[in-house]
Amino acid sequence: MVRAAVLGRRKVGVSELARRIGVTQPYLSRRLNGDVAIDVDDLARIAYELDVEMSDLLPRPAEGRVLKTVPLHLEPQ
Repeated sequence: MVRAAVLGRRKVGVSELARRIGVTQPYLSRRLNGDVAIDVDDLARIAYELDVEMSDLLPRPAEGRVLKTVPLHLEPQ
């Protein structure tokens, strides 16, 4: 889910942001609310319009919580 705080800091409403990125307000709302997965292209357009990094739009892990990674094996084992 895209962080709503970024929209608030930029003083941009969902309807205005939707207009700027060329989608409908319901389309954008469903993605911002997490009802529908947001794709990288939409995330990039939102970041561009808000003049932020894409990573600024993503949720942060909870304090003290550690994110674990899984090794990626590209060669057959």
